[in-house]
Amino acid sequence: MIITTNKAPTEWGKTLDDEVLASAILDRLLYHYEVIKLTGQSYRMGNRKSIFEEEKTHLWLGVPPAKDDRH
Repeated sequence: MIITTNKAPTEWGKTLDDEVLASAILDRLLYHYEVIKLTGQSYRMGNRKSIFEEEKTHLWLGVPPAKDDRH
């Protein structure tokens, strides 16, 4: 099983709004685990930001983005 998240295990309690539930989930998921932590620039987030910027520009100009503008 592969699970990906952008939240650290310490943030799950706040994200789920239940510390006990988060602890139980993490206890079962991390019993026999290997964490692979990736660092560096996110390709997905880099593109996501540019998409939002394009939409902002189009909204500011009052023109909807063309369908060709979306990747």
